[in-house]
Amino acid sequence: MEEKISIIILVLIFSLCSCSGQLDEPNNMLTIMSWNVDNLMDDKLDGTEYEEYTPSKGWDSIAYKRRLKNAAAVIKKDNTDIVLLQEIEHSGVLKDLLNSYLKREGYKYYGSIKKKDSAISIGFISKIKPTNISVHSVINNRSVLQLDFNIKGNLLTIFEVHAKSKYSGDIATEEDRINLSKILKSEMLKNSDHLVLMCGDFNEDPSQATTEMSALILESNKNYLPYTKKGSLGLTPHRDSVFKSMMYSPTFDDSVKKSTKGTYFYNGTWSNIDLILGSSYLFDGVGLDYYSFNIDNNDFLLTSSGIPNKWEIKGLCGISDHLPVVMKLFDRE
Repeated sequence: MEEKISIIILVLIFSLCSCSGQLDEPNNMLTIMSWNVDNLMDDKLDGTEYEEYTPSKGWDSIAYKRRLKNAAAVIKKDNTDIVLLQEIEHSGVLKDLLNSYLKREGYKYYGSIKKKDSAISIGFISKIKPTNISVHSVINNRSVLQLDFNIKGNLLTIFEVHAKSKYSGDIATEEDRINLSKILKSEMLKNSDHLVLMCGDFNEDPSQATTEMSALILESNKNYLPYTKKGSLGLTPHRDSVFKSMMYSPTFDDSVKKSTKGTYFYNGTWSNIDLILGSSYLFDGVGLDYYSFNIDNNDFLLTSSGIPNKWEIKGLCGISDHLPVVMKLFDRE
């Protein structure tokens, strides 16, 4: 019942906030961003907030507006058409973001999904109207948001995720992330006749060594076949080897120059847990094709030491402990 309620709420939000409009696509480019904005809460008490986002801890309207302004500056700099955001409180935050600081940027559509009593949700803002919105439940995990688009006759399906973190331990939570991969693989096969992207915070870096089965696995891993048969999502960094049941990851493609070593810096180590993955239709030479990928590292996203400029509520400064990832697609038609 809980998931059904979430779907109904999302549809209502979408219908109330949508209006007609055409995407302005200079040079036939489509830009997609995925970003964990690090607990972007509003300035109202709903009862589900994290403890530090309450008036007694210094969280107020001034702090909230500062965070909105900082997030908007990042989004505007990349002139992004579709933005997938993780760790927002609810759709009201998206509405405030659009009405306050992105009012003239062409974003006409937004929505979010959130489980009951959860402090955070995932959502999107877009200059393009989705033709369909779906929600897929995942056992012991946050739900997956599916957005379908028809861009000049080209079908595009985006799955947005925010996987279970490793806060309770890698092995203890891995099964939950594998459950997410199983859902993504199943839905990918249902949409195997057009371009599919998977975006979000996967809370896992498949390039880091592990002796256990993981939710994401690179094709170079010796356990690729047995683990993908059991549910792992297979990734390849090679454009010429991506096929129906695996996804291409530009993050691990050595031919793609990245601006930083990762998207997340923790305990002195960089990792790539924020990903945009694409199906083989990225390289079929028809319609929307892959053009570029990068990890956004503009100056205000990084500290002077070159790591993510994490939001600090005590000093009301910083932006996020994650860096955004940006993929550009080129319309060949």
